[in-house]
This record gives sequence, C-alpha cells and structure tokens, in this order.
Amino acid sequence: MDNKDQVVKFVHEIDRLRADTLSHWEKVQVSIEAGRVDDAISLLNGYFYVKEQLEGTESRLSSLLRGYFSEK
Repeated sequence: MDNKDQVVKFVHEIDRLRADTLSHWEKVQVSIEAGRVDDAISLLNGYFYVKEQLEGTESRLSSLLRGYFSEK
C-alpha cells in the first residue's frame, strides 16, 4: 500500500473513531442526566478506550506525513 492509500485509510479511520467518541460522550451525558451514574462510568470507560484509539491513529498519520514531507 502506498503512502496516499495509507493516508486515505487513516482519514477514514479517524472519521469513524471521532463519530464513535462523540456517540459515547452523548450516551455518557444522557446517563448522567438520568441519574444512572454506574452506566455513565461504564460508558466513560468505553469513551476513553475509543479516544486512545483515535489518538494513536492520529499519531500514526502524523508520523506518516512527517516522513512523506521529509522525503520531498
């Protein structure tokens, strides 16, 4: 897979992870507002798991781009 294909793959993955992060956060808010703190805590665990995946993917894309531009 060439660099351009990898960039596209990373962008799609980042979009998906951002949507997942937002979805988890919205569910946390609903649980808190409904007084379901235990549910919110479980959802926060999922939120931070997805957020870590997002940050890792963004970091890999950043490294790829630094390498791409240093070659030019």
